[in-house]
This record gives sequence, structure tokens and C-alpha cells, in this order.
Amino acid sequence: MLRTVHNEVDVSFPDKLKQLRKDAGLSQAKLGKRLGVTRNAVSQWEAGATEPSTKHLRKLAAALGAPLDQLVESTPAYEDEIITAATRLFDRLGYDETSIEVICAAADVSQHEFDVLFASKDELLYRVLTAYNERTFDDLRRIPAKYGTVVDRLKYLLHLYYVHDLAHLKLTAALHAYSWRWSEMRERDNQRQLSDHHDAVIAILEDAVGAGELHHGNFRAASELIFAAYTYALRKAVFSGHEADKLIAHLEPQLMVVLQGLGYRDRNGD
Repeated sequence: MLRTVHNEVDVSFPDKLKQLRKDAGLSQAKLGKRLGVTRNAVSQWEAGATEPSTKHLRKLAAALGAPLDQLVESTPAYEDEIITAATRLFDRLGYDETSIEVICAAADVSQHEFDVLFASKDELLYRVLTAYNERTFDDLRRIPAKYGTVVDRLKYLLHLYYVHDLAHLKLTAALHAYSWRWSEMRERDNQRQLSDHHDAVIAILEDAVGAGELHHGNFRAASELIFAAYTYALRKAVFSGHEADKLIAHLEPQLMVVLQGLGYRDRNGD
């Protein structure tokens, strides 16, 4: 049965629906008319005899002026189980090869429970991406900093990224492919998430200015170019089986072009 939370007290969905309907000053018949269903359908929902479809849940939230997550509780554990199962399956089988039915079975949830949280498999993939970005950066922050030239430090950081992405290559490929077709709103959210990764590169470039290796410049643009080259080199892993060391060797000429644009000088003055 669907559950909901009201004033920190666990309340069943039928009771919550009835309460919200009365708060809105609607009879069962009037609410049914707004939703395009019969009074009896609303009565059955409030009695717990049947449950509304995902489409009707969203309509109910709009008609009652209540957020969907107020009407139906989606606990973090329940959501996390789906995201964890999807991450594992996308990584092992591939995105296109993994159906929603398989994800639901792996997470031990119903299709209906899935639909309440995610409008589509694409939306789930975006949530997987969000969790993946956060986990990647958390993992990288635990690794001691590399000391040396700006080239050494950037290669070290990017090598760590490659090791992480190559350990989840099918998932990484799916995330990059999907990023070309998501909405502008998703892209804005994604860019905010990527700020931490850019900040890590920018910090290295700023340190290099203090060490006399670089001039001041547009470090955000430089970081974007470095990650663009990083992403392009990943194709060598997908199609040619390159490991992290080979990917860094492929990336290094592009990296040097970016650094030379920032006035790169090695510490020997060459």
C-alpha cells in the first residue's frame, strides 16, 4: 500500500487523500470530475480498495494543490535501492539492454512504485549520473594530492578520473551518450554538479601561477578544454580497449596545447 507522511506521523495514502480532499473543500464527485474519473473511483482509492495510476497520482497532486511527495512518501531507502540497482545493471548490461522490469525486480519494487518516483528510464539515468558524479568526487577527495609540476599534477588527477571511469565503462558510455539529449534544465543542473571537478583543475592551475609555471588566464575555459579532451580520449577505451596509462599518453599533447596557451614554462625555464 502507498504510504505518506503528514506532520511527521505515518499516514496511509487513503487517509491522506481523504484529508487533502476535505481540506480542498471538494466532494468525491467534484474531485473525480477534475480528474476525469468517477466518484466511485475516488471512493475506492480512499477506501484502499484500489490505487490510482501514476498519471492520476500526478493529477491528484495538482488538483489538491499538494506536492506529489506530500501525497505519496518516497523514502530515501526506497529511492536509493532503485538507483543502486540501476547503476549496477547499467554498468554490467548496458543502458539500452536493461529494462525497467529488470530494474524493478533487482530493487524488489513494483512497476507502480517505480513510476511514482521516475517518469522514465531516462530520468532514472540522470539520477544515476547525479549520484555517480557525487561519488566520483568524494572518492577523489580522499586521495592524497600529487606534488610536482603542473603537468605532473594534472596528469595524476586525470589518471585517477580514468581509473574510476574505466571501472564503470558501460555506465560511463551511457551517461555521455544520454547527455546529448537531455533538457536544458538538466544541463544546467549537470554544470552545477561539475563545478567541483572544474574547481580541482583550476586549483592546480592557480598553484602553477604561484610557482612561475603559468601566467594568469581564463582557467575555467582551460578546464573545460581539458575535460573535453579527456572525454574524447575515452573513446579509445570504448573502441580500442585502452587502459588509463594509454589514455593519458593520448591526452598529453592536447593538455600541453592548453597549458602553452597559458604561457607554460617548466621549472627549468625550457
